Amino acid sequence: MLQLFFTISFIAEIIVCVWIVSKLQKFDKQVLEMNKQIVEFQPELKQALAKTKTTVNKTMTAFRSLVSVIGNTKGECKKLFSKNFLSALGCLILKIPFKQVLNILDVIFVLKKLLKA
Repeated sequence: MLQLFFTISFIAEIIVCVWIVSKLQKFDKQVLEMNKQIVEFQPELKQALAKTKTTVNKTMTAFRSLVSVIGNTKGECKKLFSKNFLSALGCLILKIPFKQVLNILDVIFVLKKLLKA
């Protein structure tokens, strides 16, 4: 009886081992196919990465120029706001109706800026 038990368990182990080996062979074939596809796709991937790199470089260059334009505009805006603030402060001190004066000054500054450009 014990001999029959060991024989049955040995046959079961052999069946499981054959099943595992067949699955490993199937996975090996799938990995080889996938590797072949990856090797075939590499040139396209390199081209796509090169295009992406140039796009990123162009974007970064545009971003740098945008930052410099914003920096220059920021300085101009500070100058305009300081002029308007000083004008409003002067009108407040002199008790002049500063809303009307500010509107006139804004129009003058805009015209001055337009004539500059």
